Amino acid sequence: MTRGSVAAAVLVTVLFPLTAVAGKTQRPDMITFPSKNGDIYFNHQKHAKASGACRPCHDRKGGKIKGFGKAWAHKVCRGCHESAKAGPTECQGCHHQQKKKATTGTGTR
Repeated sequence: MTRGSVAAAVLVTVLFPLTAVAGKTQRPDMITFPSKNGDIYFNHQKHAKASGACRPCHDRKGGKIKGFGKAWAHKVCRGCHESAKAGPTECQGCHHQQKKKATTGTGTR
């Protein structure tokens, strides 16, 4: 085998599979949205499966949501839950307060 054919073999066996992976849309299963009223734990996989498409949330296939924020989420997420009659519509249904750990004081007398 010549150096050129070895290099070609390496390119085909290493880079070709990488291009196939790069073409796939990678999406997280769980996303945490920090909030002062309690973090929101969003199961992306569950929502994608339930809606059957990216469009209900994304302006294009996948990626960040244009205009996403508190007002957007309250309008779109809650609106979808209400119209589908599925999912939480009250604050505590999405916002999860973390229980604060008890701290031990070390004061002196």
